[in-house]
Amino acid sequence: MNFIKNRIDRPAVPLPKPLVYRHIDLRPKSNKLNTKSIHETLNGTLASREPYVVTAIAEGRGHACLEIGLAAIDVSAPVLRMTQFSDNFWYSNVLTSLQALNPVVIFFSDHSLNAKVSTLPGIIRQFLPDVQIVGLPRSYFNDYNAEKHLDDICSFSYRAVKEIVCHKYYGLAAVGAILRHCFENGLFRIAPKSLQFRYLNKSNTLAIDVECATHLELIYSLRKMSDKHSLYQLLNYCITSVGKRHLRANLLEPSSSRDALESRLNCIGELLRKPEVLAGIQKVLHGVVDIGGLMKLALDVDNMKTTKQNTMHVLHQAITLRNALRCVPELLSILQNVETSLLIEIRHTLCNETYKNLSEKINSVLDAKGDNLQATADYHRLFLVKARVSSTLDVLRGLYSEVIDEIREYVASLTRELRLLLKMTFTKTLGYHIQVCLKENTPTLPEIFKLLNRSGKRLSLTTNQLQAFNERINGVIREIELVSYEVIKHLIEQIRTDVDPIYVLVAHVTDLDLLQSLAVVSQDKQYCRPSFGRSTKVVSARHPLLESYGEIAKVVKNNIIATPEYNAFIVTGPNMSGKTVYMKTICVLQVMAQLGCHIPASSAEFRIADRLMAIFGAAEHVEQDLSNSSRLTKKLEFIFCSLTIHSLIVIDEFFGDTQCPDVCSPEWKRLESLVSFIGFEPEASCKSLSAVRRPFIYLTTHCHDMLRPLEHLHNVSRLCLQTETLHVGGYDRLRYKYTVAEGKTNVKNYGISLARCVRIPESVILRAEAVCERLKRSSLGCVPVPHNSTTLNETFSTQANIQRFDKRLYDFHAQIAVVLAETDADDLQTFGTRLNGLLEGFVGSLPAEVVEYIRKTPLPSLLRRERPLPGESFATQGTSVRMEEGSDAETIDNDEAIEIDETIRFDDHSEEFGDIM
Repeated sequence: MNFIKNRIDRPAVPLPKPLVYRHIDLRPKSNKLNTKSIHETLNGTLASREPYVVTAIAEGRGHACLEIGLAAIDVSAPVLRMTQFSDNFWYSNVLTSLQALNPVVIFFSDHSLNAKVSTLPGIIRQFLPDVQIVGLPRSYFNDYNAEKHLDDICSFSYRAVKEIVCHKYYGLAAVGAILRHCFENGLFRIAPKSLQFRYLNKSNTLAIDVECATHLELIYSLRKMSDKHSLYQLLNYCITSVGKRHLRANLLEPSSSRDALESRLNCIGELLRKPEVLAGIQKVLHGVVDIGGLMKLALDVDNMKTTKQNTMHVLHQAITLRNALRCVPELLSILQNVETSLLIEIRHTLCNETYKNLSEKINSVLDAKGDNLQATADYHRLFLVKARVSSTLDVLRGLYSEVIDEIREYVASLTRELRLLLKMTFTKTLGYHIQVCLKENTPTLPEIFKLLNRSGKRLSLTTNQLQAFNERINGVIREIELVSYEVIKHLIEQIRTDVDPIYVLVAHVTDLDLLQSLAVVSQDKQYCRPSFGRSTKVVSARHPLLESYGEIAKVVKNNIIATPEYNAFIVTGPNMSGKTVYMKTICVLQVMAQLGCHIPASSAEFRIADRLMAIFGAAEHVEQDLSNSSRLTKKLEFIFCSLTIHSLIVIDEFFGDTQCPDVCSPEWKRLESLVSFIGFEPEASCKSLSAVRRPFIYLTTHCHDMLRPLEHLHNVSRLCLQTETLHVGGYDRLRYKYTVAEGKTNVKNYGISLARCVRIPESVILRAEAVCERLKRSSLGCVPVPHNSTTLNETFSTQANIQRFDKRLYDFHAQIAVVLAETDADDLQTFGTRLNGLLEGFVGSLPAEVVEYIRKTPLPSLLRRERPLPGESFATQGTSVRMEEGSDAETIDNDEAIEIDETIRFDDHSEEFGDIM
């Protein structure tokens, strides 16, 4: 196999720009056309307290082609995010980032939209149909203006990443465009030195193909296209709104940092061992549900808004901050005896004296009784500021109380005068009014009453005098709000000098919310903690969504195995035997493991992946009228250009039919390139056997003949979904076991058997049987395609047994690679002992005549022989070793460069993995 580069970000020869291959939307389309303006959409979003993310994208040209700068900010709770990375012609990294950000508006340069120099806007319209794409003048994309804005409005934490950001031209250009547009159009106003800035490093995340995320139902279910029955719903036990958004972002971009995953799993393990700590964290989080509102501290007063809107804005800021600071002593008490590094770091951060000082500063101004935020917004907000803080405010509150007393006295006098049961009530829409319940014998109401509303027998009434009282009290309320606004505004300005510790507090509370949510999911006794290594080995794996939301009593358990040596698997089986579910189980469990969550299995080890790409289904692309073959070719080309040595590739139904594959077709060439892809660990000191790495590839197909051309590759394994053929009522019926086993399915003509199960007309089935028999008779005279035998005779006198010997030699090299990877370089004695044991086991597994021939034949002669000499048996040929190009070379006589492939051999006596390998 040929050596291939690990990644192709900027190919030397530009690839043709592909068409969009998507056929399933990432998220459900709305029935209503999106004809609202940005400001109308923003007002509705802010009213419902939902995130409103605005994104800008700057794309490089010429020598910087496919260099992408991306900036995003949530207008409702401003946090500025920026990133810059290299992408491919399919823009897979951009789409992955956008699905995690979930933007409402995306800004491009108007030149990109009008001149159509890029296919990215069109691809985004296909994948994110509800997003508005807006063009901005090219002058907006200016990195110099962006740096000036960042220096003025970002908090002091921006200095830590300023040296990194200043070299990211396209990222800064996107930042400049988004800030200038938001400032000039009045979307928000940022207070100086208060905006939180985050630089996103994409190298430490798992990039998931957008179409793959849809099929795996990570966020939306394929049944109802909602978040119900999705992996997000299964894992979502978050309490705070910002924690739920954090979980969603982590699901779409899981971590690929082993240290971060181990730290998160350690925290979850401690929370499971100490349920009192978990319960304490959950209790604290229930008191700070709206802690994400602290991000609004960066928003300055907007002169375009009314005094009441600005007053409510600063009131919410002050109340949310007060409640958040109250939880700090409680969290310190709960985390007092924690042991894991992440929880200890959170505890040390909460010990900062800044939180105590801020709490004292707030309590010196705000009343401690206003706990209910909604009640405070309606009535108690008028008394949120403490007494004797402002003499003017105290006088106005006295007037307010006097008017309320006058209203009560007025209603009481009407009750005595009219001899009716009148009740004084207050609502936002009607103000202070009178409610009365009419009975059958109640006389007609006096003319002084005016009817406001009627609900059954209950009437809402008012009078001229009561309306005058409402006008007086509304005037007093406006004066109280104005004075309270000035007091709290001054308090917020003082707090902004310590805004960075507040942002750190929000981040830690968000992490705790995510940890407790994953801990609740991991409480299931049938879930296990995953570990991470160079291979993937999962015992008794189950699909979590099928287990939780499926309409079956018990989910069948299967094993999953992949190693850098046995990295490609071809899965066969009849329709409905469970191939697609098995493929999705592999992907979903990989996502859960890299999220840092326990998974539904008995034991699990995963190799951390940096890319997850999949092709599910073989339906035609109706929108663009692409055939199955064309779509498959484009998807394979996309996967190949994005491939790395740590990728996880899943291809469901590679050939949708059962015809023999065309080995000269582009699809087959791409498949061979994927299966033959090989690389080395970047940190390895030398390209040895133990440093070999390959992507993990899983394919399902109905075409059994696809196994034959690939059997000469030792890294390809065969798996099948076990199915039995039962003879019932004179016909063959299928009995599915849904169990994965090694080998290929032995079910014949399962299409006809399946047709009877779904009640296809008998005439059609009889016609199919006749055609099948005619094809069998016509193929009797054909020479069968040679294929490998799985039996080993005493001698190597057949081609099948020659390849069997190569397989054993491949296993022997794999065991050497394991020894090299696990043995300390200084422990030569242990290394020699293990190596001698492997050699004895390998020699003992060979026939005696082969061992004798190897001992008598010089190694250079043995390696140069490609076919036996006249008069020699095939045993001579069976000892040849296959060599490859592009590896560490060893000169033997004719100075030929050779490479020995290696693999990991699973013990024959292993009970856990015996069903598969």
